[in-house]
Amino acid sequence: MKRRILFIHNNLGGGGAEGALIEVLNHLDYNRYDVTLFLLYRTGDFIDRVPPQVHFKHEQFSRFFPSYKGKIAIRCGLRNILLRRCAKRVFANEKYDTIVSFMESAPAKFHSYILDKGKRNITWVHCDLLNNHYTTGFFLTLKQEQKFYSRMDDVIFVSEDAKKNFSKLFGIDKGRVIYNIIDQRAICKRSKAVSSMPRHRTFTFVNVGSLKEIKRQDRIIETAALLKARGYDADFWLIGKGIWEERLKAQATALNVSDSVHFLGFQSNPYPYVAAADVFLMTSDSEGFPLVVAEAMCLGKAVISTRITGPMEMLGNGRYGILTGFSPEEIANSAISLIEDPKLLSSYQHLAYERSISYFDVNGVMTQIHDVIGN
Repeated sequence: MKRRILFIHNNLGGGGAEGALIEVLNHLDYNRYDVTLFLLYRTGDFIDRVPPQVHFKHEQFSRFFPSYKGKIAIRCGLRNILLRRCAKRVFANEKYDTIVSFMESAPAKFHSYILDKGKRNITWVHCDLLNNHYTTGFFLTLKQEQKFYSRMDDVIFVSEDAKKNFSKLFGIDKGRVIYNIIDQRAICKRSKAVSSMPRHRTFTFVNVGSLKEIKRQDRIIETAALLKARGYDADFWLIGKGIWEERLKAQATALNVSDSVHFLGFQSNPYPYVAAADVFLMTSDSEGFPLVVAEAMCLGKAVISTRITGPMEMLGNGRYGILTGFSPEEIANSAISLIEDPKLLSSYQHLAYERSISYFDVNGVMTQIHDVIGN
C-alpha cells in the first residue's frame, strides 16, 4: 500500500525553495507514495513542472485577506486565524503518513494546525534564521515558534550553517542536513538550448534570483558603476523579477550604467545565460543553500559571493570560489581580480566544476529524502 504524503508550500513562484520542491517532486518514487501538494496560493512559474502524479489542494488567501494595513500584531493575528480555519476545513477528514511543510514561515504555521493529521511530521528550513529571522510575522513569539519545531519528528536543513544557527536561535539540537537536489546532467543539457543573449562586452557577470531586498542586487549596480569608472568593459545580467525591479532600474539610470546592466526578467531556463557568462555573482545579505550557486558551479562558472551562510559552505570557505565583503568596493575588487587574471578565472572555473561533481549527488540526496518521508 502506498504511503500518503502531504507537502505544504506557499506557491510555486520562481524562487530557490520552489525550485528545490519541484526537484523533489520530480524525483520521488510514485510506486511507493501517493503525494498531495497543498499550496496557499496556486500560482507561480513552476506550476507546469509539477508531475502529473501529484494531487493538488490549494486556497487563494488573497480573496479573503487582501491588504489589511494595520498594526503588525493585528495583521498577523488575523492571518493566522484564517490559516487555522482553512487548515481545519480543508483537512477535516484527511489523514497522512507524513506531512511535510517545505518552508519556514506560512507553510510551517499552517502545518502547526494539522499536526494531528500526520503520523509523522517534518519541516524544511531553507535559510539562516539566526541572521534572517523573517518568520516572526507568522509565529508571534520565539517561544511559539520553538514549540512548533520541538514537536516535529524531523527538521531538515539545507546547510550545516543553517542547522548550527538554528540551534543557537532556538536552543533545539535536532534534525539533519539534506542538500537540495542538483541534477547536473539535466542542467548541462538545458544550458545548450538556444537563447537570445544581450550584447556581450569583454566580460560578463550574471546573477539569478528574485529582485528583492534580501538579495541586494543594488550592490551589483554599484559594482557596475565602479568598474565603469575604472575603465573596465563589463556586462551585468540580472535574471529574475520582484518588488525591487523598478527601484533597481532607477538606480542603474541614476548611476549611468543602464547600458551595461541588463534586466532579463524571469527565465524558466536561465542556464544558457549562466553558461554564456564568465562569472556568477551573488550579493545577498543571507541565504540557506542557494540553488543558483550550485547550478553555476555545475556549469563550471567561477563564483563570487558575499561571505554568508550557504555559499561559504558550498565554496569550501573560499577554496572553490571567492568570498567577499558586503561593500560594493570589496565586490568590485574581487570582480577585477578575475577580469585581470585569466589564469585565476580558469582555476576557479575548474575548481567549481570539480566541487560540483563530488558535492551534489542526486541519488544520495533522494536516498536521504526517501528515508525521511518514508520512515
